[in-house]
Amino acid sequence: MSDKHRKVDEEAKFLKQIASHPDIVPGIYNYCDRWCERCPLATRCTVYHMENRMRSSEKGSEQIDNTWEDVSTMLSVAAKLLNEQMEEMGIDVEELEGMAKNIEPDSEYNPKEARAVKLAKEYSTSLAEWIKANRDSLLEKHQLLDGIQSPNSSKLADAFEVIQYYMILVSSKTFRAFLHSPNDELPDDSQGTAKVALIIIDRSMASWVKAFEIIPQLEDDALKFLSLLSRVKNEILSRFPRAMDFVRPGFDE
Repeated sequence: MSDKHRKVDEEAKFLKQIASHPDIVPGIYNYCDRWCERCPLATRCTVYHMENRMRSSEKGSEQIDNTWEDVSTMLSVAAKLLNEQMEEMGIDVEELEGMAKNIEPDSEYNPKEARAVKLAKEYSTSLAEWIKANRDSLLEKHQLLDGIQSPNSSKLADAFEVIQYYMILVSSKTFRAFLHSPNDELPDDSQGTAKVALIIIDRSMASWVKAFEIIPQLEDDALKFLSLLSRVKNEILSRFPRAMDFVRPGFDE
């Protein structure tokens, strides 16, 4: 057995052990905001444990190489576990592939053209440009507040940490929610992803309001980004009016 196959077997065994633990919530990672450091349920997530295991194996200059090696290993682990599960369920892989070929996608639907997706992308790209242009002035303002020991110093830092962390997730989660055509029967996964997108948008909007309260000079920019977020939110709710009713494993139970 090669070293790679041995490592795949070891990681598959580790993942099975973690997944079978009674405290683990199956599928919790599908509907989270990927902010493990702030998640009260992180220790109940298999992805959290696997990523910790990957980080612990990284060393110095080998970190980048190890990262790509770990990604390759985890893809192999996923394929191995999926094949094992399909065998246990008596699913014929070739038959399944044949069924997939017969499914005709809605060729007229392109999720990138959905209004919510376009608006979310506009928010993420324009915000990235804005942060790059205003980073120095924001840092200066934070240092001034910190220098006078103002409680607004930590509030401002937290607000922009949230805004920056969710900057890309606003568009990526919105895109994932809109992958299915409106003509399709929307799966629960789309509803759950839409809910995560809405939660991220609400947290981003609250952080913009907090930043504006601390720095009134941000009014024009804050209102611009709040308007974009509000429009994305309305588009998502128009498509998924019951998204907030979705029960996310672990979080909403």
